[in-house]
Amino acid sequence: MKRTFFYPCNPRGQGRPRFAGKVAYKSSEDRAYEQGIRMAYVAAYPGRAPLQGACSVTITALYPIPKSVSKKMREQMIAGLALPIVRPDIDNVYKAVLDALNGTAFADDKQVVEGLMRKFYGTTPGLLVEIEEVEHGEAETLPILHE
Repeated sequence: MKRTFFYPCNPRGQGRPRFAGKVAYKSSEDRAYEQGIRMAYVAAYPGRAPLQGACSVTITALYPIPKSVSKKMREQMIAGLALPIVRPDIDNVYKAVLDALNGTAFADDKQVVEGLMRKFYGTTPGLLVEIEEVEHGEAETLPILHE
C-alpha cells in the first residue's frame, strides 16, 4: 500500500551540521523544516506504525514560480516544459526528507532501497512524498548483476 502526503513549503535541502566545539547539531531552521515534514506525514497517517520492510520513496519537489517571469513562461513552468535548475541539489532535498521521516514513516532510512527525486515548478510549492513497501522481487534489478 502506498502512503502519499503533501507538505506545503519552499523545498529545502539538508543543511550542513553546525558545531559547538566538537559536538555537531542541526540548525533550528533545519529542525523546524524536518518537524513540518514529519507532522504532515503524521496528519495524513495518524497512528500508523513505521514500515518495517524495504521501501521505495518518490519525492516531487514543487518550486515556487518566480513573480518576474512572463505569462508565457509561467504557463510553460506549470506544464512542466521549463524545469527548475535551481538550488538546492536534489540529493540534499531527498536526504532532508528521509531524515525527517526516519522512525516515523519507516523504522530507519536504511530500508529505502529504491528512490526517485524530481523537481518541477508548481502553483502550490511543496513536497509530494510517496512511500511504498517493496515486496521481495519487486525492486528493479540490474541484469548485469545476474549474468
